[in-house]
Amino acid sequence: ICDSCISSKIKEFILFPINGLPARTIFSRINNGEVTDDRFTKEDFLNKYQPTINSILAINDEDKKRNKQNSEWYKIHESKKQEKAVESSHRDFLLNRDLNTMTIFIFIFYLLVCFVLKLISFSWVFIIFTAVEFILTWIAARNKAMRYVLTVFAKDISAKEQVDQQPTEQQS
Repeated sequence: ICDSCISSKIKEFILFPINGLPARTIFSRINNGEVTDDRFTKEDFLNKYQPTINSILAINDEDKKRNKQNSEWYKIHESKKQEKAVESSHRDFLLNRDLNTMTIFIFIFYLLVCFVLKLISFSWVFIIFTAVEFILTWIAARNKAMRYVLTVFAKDISAKEQVDQQPTEQQS
């Protein structure tokens, strides 16, 4: 119930406080060589999305550039969202994102029980355990978010390659 009380925007801010979700910077980051994926090459990516990249690079305002990247990624996502790999990576991301949020709630409730209700005594061990859990779920959620974004590209690029590799009726 607590997890449902927190909006997706707040959860996203907890995970990605500076640039937002990976889809908001992914075209630029792949184009600059900051992000790679074994499922497709940078050349495959550039061949498929060069017009989109050019339109993104033409934008000078960073917030508008991020919005454009997110919008363009989402268009690709919509055509691939039924793919099992995309669904699975999306679920993995959401699970880890929500586990991260729940760690915050556990910490807050623990402090309430210790200091307001005074039902249990304070334990540094529990605080350290909760901090480690928060860090691990934060890293996992960020990794799963990036995997999700890249899976959409991998499926889109590989779908194009499969169409290109199919023999035409004249070749058959």
